[in-house]
Amino acid sequence: SSYLKSPGRFVYVEIRDTGVGMTQNFIGNHLFKPFTTTKEKGLGLALYSAQEIVRLHGGEIEVESRPGQGTMFRIKLPVCSRGLGEVMKRKQLGQYLLDMRVISEEELKEAMQIQATDNRKIGNILIDMGYVRKREVARALEKQKEAERRALELFMRDRL
Repeated sequence: SSYLKSPGRFVYVEIRDTGVGMTQNFIGNHLFKPFTTTKEKGLGLALYSAQEIVRLHGGEIEVESRPGQGTMFRIKLPVCSRGLGEVMKRKQLGQYLLDMRVISEEELKEAMQIQATDNRKIGNILIDMGYVRKREVARALEKQKEAERRALELFMRDRL
């Protein structure tokens, strides 16, 4: 497979299960897409997030699966050529102010640049980057729905 053809030094991780497996159609068309799940619970972001994290680190994920035979995920990550002392620490994420996360202008610009090239909703990007938690997004969506209900009520009152 193309998995082993990339030049350089890599670390490989294989994860196997003996579950129900997946069709090639599902793997190719749905598996790594956000909000794709076959479960009753969950948001369907785990494999999408895993693939993005691996990709951002210069790696790849290969999937082998057949219905009734389980699945194997093979993760390939490049070996870091720098010493541990040279590895940059992750910048401090936004601060909390009045129970809301505040991000810097630089961080927002970074998210918007990603959005411009990746064509994803800015909220998903901020979640992926670690600036916003899922519950904060859920709370914001609930507030948006409430605001829309109020706006509709005001509109209807104005019409009567």
